[in-house]
Amino acid sequence: GLTAAAKQRQAELGKVCELVPFGRAPFLVTAPHNAFLLRDGQPPHQLEQFTTGIAQQLARDLDGEALCWTRQMQWRTAFRFSLALRWKRNAQAECFERALDKGIRDPNYIHQDELRGSPWYRRMESWASKQAHGASNMSLHIDVHGCQDPPMWPTHAILGLGAMRQNLEGLAEDDPTRDLLLNRLHNFALVVEPAVAHALAPVLGVPPHEAASLRGLKEAVTETGERAETLSGAWPPGTGRLTQTQQSVSNAGISHAVQIELSLSLRRALVREPWAVGKLAHALRTSWQKAIAMESTNRA
Repeated sequence: GLTAAAKQRQAELGKVCELVPFGRAPFLVTAPHNAFLLRDGQPPHQLEQFTTGIAQQLARDLDGEALCWTRQMQWRTAFRFSLALRWKRNAQAECFERALDKGIRDPNYIHQDELRGSPWYRRMESWASKQAHGASNMSLHIDVHGCQDPPMWPTHAILGLGAMRQNLEGLAEDDPTRDLLLNRLHNFALVVEPAVAHALAPVLGVPPHEAASLRGLKEAVTETGERAETLSGAWPPGTGRLTQTQQSVSNAGISHAVQIELSLSLRRALVREPWAVGKLAHALRTSWQKAIAMESTNRA
């Protein structure tokens, strides 16, 4: 069993994130990067501004729940990161590794072997288990992230469905569930991209094709033949790493999941105009409902 010190440490880690309920609808919104976080063998992940506030407003408008870092945890990582920057200016080695809490790891870069010990995943799994006993057994996970403005990326919102694709690709070719999941992915992709694009275009004053785009329906490969799943919502299978949406679809049993990357300009607009978050929530809800209706029709 765990030692007393290990149990105390586990209890402390359990307080770093929280499920915030706004209703009982089957929608979970996560924001894993509104904090400075360590990644194995990588530079620390930078804070993505406004993502917690947007995630919680989305969950509120959807009557669902939001999974976020606690405010205390966010302040703590910000303080420790500023301390690391001071050490860096003084040429002290491994400043970020020393300053940031080694127990607070990026939940969007968790290795599959450490999943069960993640306080973030345990809350996700707890939420998903409640949905499994619901009327339809269908649910939607929206994972909110921040990205740079165009032209760094083609659009202000990027919808990543790579986790849903990888989940079905892991099944045997003759598994009947594979076709069901493939149809589920295509149905959702067909409706969610135009819905989100038309919802966000007037918020930004841009045409729909500049507002939102889709990634992850096909495996992306670089010129050197390496798998590249950037902003698709999925790490390549060989890495052993899992994004939030990979965890929810492949491990927690959530039926639909989308990683949504929002440009800084879009995040600022959503914070400034809360009604715009309502439009995004409506687009996500109605497109998910349409996808489920299409799936029911296909089965019939």
